[in-house]
Amino acid sequence: MATVPVPKPRSTFVETMDGVELVFPTRLRHFQFAFHTVWLAGWTLGGVMVGAQLLPRFTGPEGPDVSSAFLVVWLCAWLLGECNVILGLAWQLVGRERVVIDASRVLVRREIGILGRSKAYELESVRDLRVSSDAARSRSSSLPWSQSGTIAFDYGAKTVRFGSDIDEAEARAIVGVLRERGVGGAAAS
Repeated sequence: MATVPVPKPRSTFVETMDGVELVFPTRLRHFQFAFHTVWLAGWTLGGVMVGAQLLPRFTGPEGPDVSSAFLVVWLCAWLLGECNVILGLAWQLVGRERVVIDASRVLVRREIGILGRSKAYELESVRDLRVSSDAARSRSSSLPWSQSGTIAFDYGAKTVRFGSDIDEAEARAIVGVLRERGVGGAAAS
């Protein structure tokens, strides 16, 4: 019987001059990635075929009709689906979460390469830093704007989550180190 190797942490923890920086790479979900890649090929082909059907209606002598308007609306919805899946695939390939904690704030950034979205939270208002329970989070998200995560804290009347692709054991270790540094406020005990 083979022994299971001890897993290494997925995240990196770096001490900086101003505080700490945590980096959580996204997890490649092979089946989901393969399915969406094949789906995207068919979806793209469908959109190209509709576009090829639509183009002569706008350039021809008769001009567009009611069915052309429907196809334009359909093509706009198609484009949203196309962009959503491409973004999800890019997130799985090169996405990551960065959490920077300095003397005054907690910055949570989800990024794909150089593109990303950041949210900053006042450190003094961060309360009850904890490992989020399975019931309160979704680990199946493959989109960068999802608010899922294994680590959570309360910020006023809102719960903020991050670390969506790490296991609870790793999250407990991270929460312990952050609490030692005073992150999490009075309710963190």
